[in-house]
Amino acid sequence: MVAGVFVLAAPVAGLAAAGVSVASHLKNKQLRQEKERLYKEALKKHDAIINAMKEEADADKERLDYLQSLNILLQQAIKYLQQDLGVE
Repeated sequence: MVAGVFVLAAPVAGLAAAGVSVASHLKNKQLRQEKERLYKEALKKHDAIINAMKEEADADKERLDYLQSLNILLQQAIKYLQQDLGVE
């Protein structure tokens, strides 16, 4: 009787494992797509900050320091996203 329970439970366990595998694959795909979107957005923001630094070269020191700190943070974010995505 116990063997019969295991025989009946095996297909259910197999289907559950397949379901978990499919869900994991979809989640990883969504995660990669979101990272790619964030990477593109970070590149746009980085370009905008570089342009702002050029246009506001005569701005006060606080503004330039702020833009430089944003630039450094975005460079780090871009670097990490490149590593995650395998982009050179």
